[in-house]
Amino acid sequence: MAIPSLGFHQFKSNSLDVLQRRIEELQSRLDRTDIGTLLIPNIQRSDSGTYMCVGSNSVGSNSSPLKVSVLKADHVTWSKASGRLSSNHQVLGSQLRILSASPEDSGEYVCRVQGHSGNSNFQQASVSVSVTSSSSHNVEVSADGSVMTVSKARPLNHGAYRCVASNPFGITQTIVSLIVKESPVATVTPVGPLHIRVGDPINLECQGSGEPLPSVSWHRLDRNRKTLLSSPVPMEGNAVMQILAARPEDSGTYVCSARSNEGSSETRVEVLVEGGLVEGGGLQEPSPPRASVPEPLLVVVEGRTATLRCEAHGVPSPTISWSKLRSPLPWRHSVTGGSLVLPSVGRQDSGEYICSATNSLGASEVTVTLDVE
Repeated sequence: MAIPSLGFHQFKSNSLDVLQRRIEELQSRLDRTDIGTLLIPNIQRSDSGTYMCVGSNSVGSNSSPLKVSVLKADHVTWSKASGRLSSNHQVLGSQLRILSASPEDSGEYVCRVQGHSGNSNFQQASVSVSVTSSSSHNVEVSADGSVMTVSKARPLNHGAYRCVASNPFGITQTIVSLIVKESPVATVTPVGPLHIRVGDPINLECQGSGEPLPSVSWHRLDRNRKTLLSSPVPMEGNAVMQILAARPEDSGTYVCSARSNEGSSETRVEVLVEGGLVEGGGLQEPSPPRASVPEPLLVVVEGRTATLRCEAHGVPSPTISWSKLRSPLPWRHSVTGGSLVLPSVGRQDSGEYICSATNSLGASEVTVTLDVE
């Protein structure tokens, strides 16, 4: 666009009124009129058409066309797979809101989107909603959805809540976290009374729960209330008490304590250590395993059966297992009463075989050399 020159003008010094009018005229001519924006609020399909942008000045005018096509918006519908939407359901654009959720609102909801082209093609998605009575009876939402009230808050109400606001011009949201404080609870696994044999391990696990998460510790119920084990991390909420080999003096009452700023609680478990009698009427004392073999070197003729014997002693009774040095056991082997049986041996079966005895206190190994001739 062309803008004519403004030129220069002279005024009499005593003609102030005329001068002021000329200044205002020049100022109005200096204001830019070469940029224009057309705003169409709440546009409709009827607004489709050709719009002309016209620019003019004292020299002349010019125009430029602009074609505008308003497409039909995608049509979004919501439905419930098993029934109809009720007055408790509100559809805002593409969103479905449940104003005051109740167990009756549980189920599958289907969102169907029809394209603007007007054909039969559509897209469909579904979402499942589960509303439990325990969490919904104490939650109320105002009619306009702006206020949610939680009465007599309980642990099930703990969590994050999303507030969504929308209108034809857009949508916004914010998240609010609700923390429901809860007194600590100590849960012991396994529950007592526990009957443990002498030499067997004792494993007691204590899990603390509550908000905030409590610290937990173990102690025996005696006059000193001595702490046997504390949580490795103060707020971890879990502690395991372990005794590798139980002795008769380990019998007693064990207490798990859970503590937080909201209070404390205790859970007790009875442990009874029972031991068998030996000659002389004494109790068996826990001991690590001791493995031994009556024949450290065994010579067998090819094709015969080789029996490798191993004995183990200890409290608790050890478990015996066999392996072969630097190679797997023959596939036709078997273990009976702690002895390794190899039927129809061949020269390839020659080598060193290892007998391993293990219990809760440790392990022991001994070697048998087999020579097949």
